[in-house]
Amino acid sequence: ETNRRRIKQSEYNRVHNITPKALNKKVVDVLQLEQESKAPNVSTKKQPLIDKLSLESFKSAYDVVKEIEKLAKQMKQCAKELEFEKAALIRDQIKELEEYMKLNLES
Repeated sequence: ETNRRRIKQSEYNRVHNITPKALNKKVVDVLQLEQESKAPNVSTKKQPLIDKLSLESFKSAYDVVKEIEKLAKQMKQCAKELEFEKAALIRDQIKELEEYMKLNLES
């Protein structure tokens, strides 16, 4: 079964001109994340990604929409470059901006 899947994947890669790449994550990074998740004094309360001062700089819903569009492009680029952690952070920023717009700018 493994060989069949390997052959199928190789054929797909050849047809779509894909060159497999090795992951470049360091073992230290993974261990550090594990230690941080086990730390007892780490607050589980969600921290806002966008501070209040930057939110107050938006003068209208149009400004917020433009910022959301800019962040969406960045998120897609990060996902395209396989930087999924960054893409997820940007996605969360977009959600915060959308929530801010619903609560504060729509009247």
